[in-house]
Amino acid sequence: MNKQFQGATSQPWLELTNSSDRLYLDIDAGLDLARDENFSFSLNLGGSFSENSSAVEGSAKFRLRF
Repeated sequence: MNKQFQGATSQPWLELTNSSDRLYLDIDAGLDLARDENFSFSLNLGGSFSENSSAVEGSAKFRLRF
């Protein structure tokens, strides 16, 4: 995309480029442990990976009823 600002004849062209990644991986994994109604434990891990970016997230959850 090329665009020139109106009234800015001496300014260079504005050029915007956007390229898509050729490789993209989105992964999620989790583990749930439950002993009985009163105890549970969960671990979750997720991530997105590509040529230009990456993101990782995780969580843990512990529940004990009494």
